[in-house]
This record gives sequence, structure tokens and C-alpha cells, in this order.
Amino acid sequence: VGVDRVIINGASGADAGEIRSALRSAARNMTTLDVQMNQLRTAVAPFPEVKRLEVRTEFPHRVVIDVIEQRPVALLDAGTRQIPVASDGTILRSVPVSSSLPTIPVSVPPVGRHLPAGRAASAVALLAAAPYQLLPKISQVTAVAGHGLTAQLRNGPSIYFGDTTLLTAKWMA
Repeated sequence: VGVDRVIINGASGADAGEIRSALRSAARNMTTLDVQMNQLRTAVAPFPEVKRLEVRTEFPHRVVIDVIEQRPVALLDAGTRQIPVASDGTILRSVPVSSSLPTIPVSVPPVGRHLPAGRAASAVALLAAAPYQLLPKISQVTAVAGHGLTAQLRNGPSIYFGDTTLLTAKWMA
């Protein structure tokens, strides 16, 4: 029941080869009867673009690993740099960026793997609550005095959300 074939689906981007290699190496030390999820998670811990893993075995010697990746919801705009960020605030430095994502202005690029609490994190929470298909229609999210969180639609009006409470309900309204 030793693993001799590892199939990996879903890894993409600049780190895809390293992600596949790390998972393959970890999985080959397992059996199809005893998959160690903690070891697989540890293998991909250096890659913030990996959101989770789904693993199944095919008796007697095969393991299939589906890599579920973080999708960016916004670009942190630090002047000369645009840094993608996921819905949970994870910074996705190695993920290719799409100019169709909304921007969130920041005065200083974030340090570390996760966006700290503050205005930018609130703006990410607003975009995380939005229907994903709507994101390309939003140009920017900022905090506006007297209105709170504000989403600026491309070629359209500004939408005022106030604070971060009931964001999903506000989007539906």
C-alpha cells in the first residue's frame, strides 16, 4: 500500500513546480491506508497561495491531491507596486495579478503574509463579501469621511457601505 504514484491537480502560478515537488515528496513517505494530512499541510505551508488540500487515495498505490488555491479579491496599491490579496487578508505576492481587480490604496506595502487589521483589511472584507463576478466592475475601495467604506464602480457611482457589519446583506441590498 506504499504510495508510488502521486497525482497533483490545481497548482498554478510561479510556485506551482515547488508546490508539486513538496507535495510529491511528502506523499511518497505515506501509504494509501495512512495519509498524513498534517505532513501535506506542512509541505505547502511556505506557499500562501495554497488555501487547502483535498486528498483521496486509489488503492493500492496512488494518491490524488487537489490543491485549492486562494483567489485574489483586490490589489493593494502602494504607488509603484500592486500586491494581490485574498479574501482572508493573505498577501499573495507570487500570484499573477489581473488589472480588472479593484484596488485598495495603501501608503506602505504590507509586511508579512497577512494584512494587519485596519482600513485596508476592512476594504478586503468588503470585497470578500461581494459576489466574485462583481469584482471587475469595482475600480477601488476606500474609506470616505462621513460615508465609511466606499466602493467606486468603474464608469459608475460610488456605493457607500459605512462600517464592516452585515456586508453580505449590504451587497444584496
